[in-house]
Amino acid sequence: MKKTLLACAAVALTCCACQTAGTTEKTEIDYSKITVQNVLDQSAQVRENINAYKTAQQAANSENNSSGVVDSLKDSAKEKYNEVKQQLKDEKKAWKETLAK
Repeated sequence: MKKTLLACAAVALTCCACQTAGTTEKTEIDYSKITVQNVLDQSAQVRENINAYKTAQQAANSENNSSGVVDSLKDSAKEKYNEVKQQLKDEKKAWKETLAK
């Protein structure tokens, strides 16, 4: 529990430090405003952001893979269509020969 609390506090302090790092004037952190609940909330927010990023990354990867699958399905369907088309032509030719006799 203490490790988790310390990790959350470190995350909160890092977030505060990152937000003030861009300023040139010296700012002081008001430690009285930092509460355990704030640290837990910020930790949850970071975790949600990471999960959202991972989900978006997986969606992008599956979209790229699915386009390859769609292309292969299209190619397979086109080959099957051409085979059936050729069989119909052969059948038509066979019937013409049969009826011509």
